[in-house]
Amino acid sequence: KEIQAVKIFRGCKITDRGLQAILSSENMKTVDLNSDFLTGIGLNSQANYSKNIQSLTLSADRLSNQGLIQILQQCGTGLKTLGIPYSLITGEGFSVFQDKLIHLEALNLESCYNITKQGMIELLQICGTGLKFLDLSSIRITGEGLSVLQDKLIKLETLNMYGCSG
Repeated sequence: KEIQAVKIFRGCKITDRGLQAILSSENMKTVDLNSDFLTGIGLNSQANYSKNIQSLTLSADRLSNQGLIQILQQCGTGLKTLGIPYSLITGEGFSVFQDKLIHLEALNLESCYNITKQGMIELLQICGTGLKFLDLSSIRITGEGLSVLQDKLIKLETLNMYGCSG
């Protein structure tokens, strides 16, 4: 039986090449990686990535917009949970992302210090209307202007904005 879940904490030096191997495992459903070496950039677009991944958490302080977009293009369409805490993303540029995250129910952006108001709007616009949990804790936004997303957040049950500062 093939592995369906991988959870690796700090201390392991998982690189983008290792991430690609994990995401290519056909039966992979859950990926939770914590690495200072992940950027997401340079994933082989020709590789055969799992379409079964439902939960993806990448605690990677080098993960950028470009890297996250590359990852989501390869295996994002079936995601129910996406966590990218402590990443470098701004969220800007995601409006061009073609594959929507229509199944997403939980999004964790904790401590994504570079995220902007416009980036937050773009990121949430690629999500479907099924988002139930949103963690915006410790990011530098006030929430002002996010009312344009009220049609997207109709099923939202939990919003964590602890430590947000604008």
